[in-house]
Amino acid sequence: MEPTPTLLTLAEVSIATVGFAGVVSVLRGSPAPEDAAMRQWRLRFMVTSGTGAVVFCLVPLPLLTHGIAEHTVWTVGSLLLAALNLGLVAWAMREQQLRLGATLYRGSIVIDGVMLAVVSVATALAAWNAATDARFSIYLFGVIVWLGLAVNTFFRMILASSRDLPD
Repeated sequence: MEPTPTLLTLAEVSIATVGFAGVVSVLRGSPAPEDAAMRQWRLRFMVTSGTGAVVFCLVPLPLLTHGIAEHTVWTVGSLLLAALNLGLVAWAMREQQLRLGATLYRGSIVIDGVMLAVVSVATALAAWNAATDARFSIYLFGVIVWLGLAVNTFFRMILASSRDLPD
């Protein structure tokens, strides 16, 4: 698998997801004012994770074209992925607590738990990848996790209802 075309394709998908979700969010609206905080939080998280996926797709490309060894690019990229995964989880839990009043609330605890588990596995793999032989495939998994978070949140925005609000 060639890194450049793969990363460019994922960057395009990420940009499309973020852009389309923004349009859907504006057009969908909601008559219930209590839905605004949930919708706003989901849009913010989706844009953050989708933008992160774009950055992780595009940053390695100039490094690879300027002759930096692939091993070095995937090592540094994996370290950044691991660190930013931890930052994303801390930020997301803090923001969700501030905006919605619950770090994990009952209506989506299963989905949130699965997302946390996937991010935890991606973080462990990224750290392991940086410490060992730094393969593109493991770096790619970490990038796909960020895109997966954005897509998951996008679908949650589309399918959301006022029943999703914390009690």
